[in-house]
Amino acid sequence: MAKRDNPTPAKRGPGRPAYEPNDLHRRTVYEMAAYGIPHDNISYVLGISKTLMKQHYQRELHTALAVVTQHVARGLVRRALNRNDPDSTKAAMFFLKTRGGWVDRSEVTNINRDERAPTQELATDDPNEASRAYQRIINGEGE
Repeated sequence: MAKRDNPTPAKRGPGRPAYEPNDLHRRTVYEMAAYGIPHDNISYVLGISKTLMKQHYQRELHTALAVVTQHVARGLVRRALNRNDPDSTKAAMFFLKTRGGWVDRSEVTNINRDERAPTQELATDDPNEASRAYQRIINGEGE
């Protein structure tokens, strides 16, 4: 039997054709990734595997959320710096809390953490008298 020098490759049998990425899918992947939709869901919408999606749309998956975050942050900072905007204070506070390390302290905690510390009630509605009584308590002077 004679050997062939140039064997022909075996023909591919019936099956799914090779996936070809397109602009519509690129835009869909970018938008869905920007909205924070999980990769499993994005690949399901496209009708391809997660692995195949990552092979063809790696750039869109990695950059979309960062770019959208940049646009939102830019708008928030502009709004926070605009003194004519009635919501500028809220925008500035939100930015400082989320990116500047500010913390809302809305509850009073017991400084010495001793749960058995005695409590004292003030029998006055006068804020000035309440403040003086509070200072006496803090300084250990009693009432």
